[in-house]
Amino acid sequence: MVLSTLLACGCLVVIQAATPTITIGEGTTHPGGTVSVPITLQTNGAAPASMAAWVHFDASRFQFVSVGQGVATTAAQKALSGNVPESGILHLVIWGVNLNTMNDGVIGTINFSTLQQTPLGDYTLTVTNDSMAAPDANPIVHAVANGVVHVQAGGEGEGEGEGEGEGEGEGEGEGEGEHGGCFNATIDGRGGSGQGPWPLLACALLLALPAAFGKSTFRATSGST
Repeated sequence: MVLSTLLACGCLVVIQAATPTITIGEGTTHPGGTVSVPITLQTNGAAPASMAAWVHFDASRFQFVSVGQGVATTAAQKALSGNVPESGILHLVIWGVNLNTMNDGVIGTINFSTLQQTPLGDYTLTVTNDSMAAPDANPIVHAVANGVVHVQAGGEGEGEGEGEGEGEGEGEGEGEGEHGGCFNATIDGRGGSGQGPWPLLACALLLALPAAFGKSTFRATSGST
């Protein structure tokens, strides 16, 4: 009945699927405290196998501590790595030497310490240079949502992250080591959501080879890879 009515009036109905979304969540802390901010993925029917992004934070108020593995990345046997090659810009890469795809859920956490002199208020975590790719390395058009850290008086909400959970495990992810430049190479020059594939497989192989020979020079969280 509905179809015949649409044909009769000459209407063309286009149903556009929602794009997958990466969301940097919220966390609450106090001056001198710590905070964990969740990163969540909503696939909306897409099948992402790898991701990368820059997260900008106020380095005069916060110090990056580590990234933590999320349940969605762990289930897909992916690794979440993070380093800060320049002040106030956290480089994140989610990768794996496999073709597994990620489902909805927490893909990781970002852990900060708050400097003692930080004024009370809300501080935005802004995402740029983000990319998402399918197992065949083709880019996936997606959306991102920025996060925020609430700094409150006293000891309220120390280390609390608003989201579906903090994920499993923690990684040091400070990017110190001979492969730190690999992450810069995979992300640098990428401008905006869903633009061109980047060579995550090459980066993943560079990271995997030292581990295969019993040597690891880049400290990062990993799943079951």
